[in-house]
Amino acid sequence: MLGLFAPRDAFALAAEWATALPPGGTLTLAETDLLVVTDALAEGRLSPRDAVAALYGAESLPRRTAYVLAEGVELLERLGFGVVGKTFEGTKFVVRGEKLAPPGANS
Repeated sequence: MLGLFAPRDAFALAAEWATALPPGGTLTLAETDLLVVTDALAEGRLSPRDAVAALYGAESLPRRTAYVLAEGVELLERLGFGVVGKTFEGTKFVVRGEKLAPPGANS
């Protein structure tokens, strides 16, 4: 879903989601991975048409940007999550984070 928004707006949206979660709550990001798609295209495992569809979405719901796994991890960490899982599902990365308690909350 983040790919539907400009990067600045996507961060603000994810930050809003993060505020709704208590410490220990989880947030999962699943996005098309730019590097996976371009590698598959270069290796002939994905047609140009399928690569464009994966990166830019359907005409009725176009994507604004593409991400890579490292950006999903960085986004969760910037929002105060510890990464508890990373995997790939086809051309998508899936990264799961658990919201950390604010500093000093356990004191």
